[in-house]
Amino acid sequence: MPTSFVLPQRMRDELHKPFGYLISGSYKETTRRLKAIIEERRPVAVVAVGDVVSRNLHGSDIKPKVAIVDNRSKRKKLKAVTLAARLIGPIDNPAGTITQEAIDSISEALKASGESQILIEGEEDLLVIPAVLQAQQGTLVVYGQPCEGIVVVEVTPEKKQEARRILESMEIVRKAK
Repeated sequence: MPTSFVLPQRMRDELHKPFGYLISGSYKETTRRLKAIIEERRPVAVVAVGDVVSRNLHGSDIKPKVAIVDNRSKRKKLKAVTLAARLIGPIDNPAGTITQEAIDSISEALKASGESQILIEGEEDLLVIPAVLQAQQGTLVVYGQPCEGIVVVEVTPEKKQEARRILESMEIVRKAK
């Protein structure tokens, strides 16, 4: 029986706030600062959630272990692009939802050797939460904050606990196969 976690209306404002460190500025500025963070922290891996941030990282020679995309930005269709040698999907993940299929795909991609791209059919925005939960401590999860910059989440026990709290606060929907 597949499970989905649905974001209740009461949590929407909370999740509009950055889940990590917001780097404001232009593409050039945010990329420069992210490279400095990567150089300083030497993360276990980098996970990119979102089309624009995934493409920008690749364009700046930062190769995420996992890039999670839906070929959309601000609800507008983008030209599909392959960012990694290994493509997973399409994975069903409706807006405002985290599906078990998406969680399993993130886990699979993080365990695989080399880079993976997960193609989402629906919306990838909330997949930062399972990315933090599934990633090894010391991983950086990066996502775009529209019209502001990028958000960098360092995976720590505290961030995993916060992500778990959010997931457990969501409504659980079980569907028969």
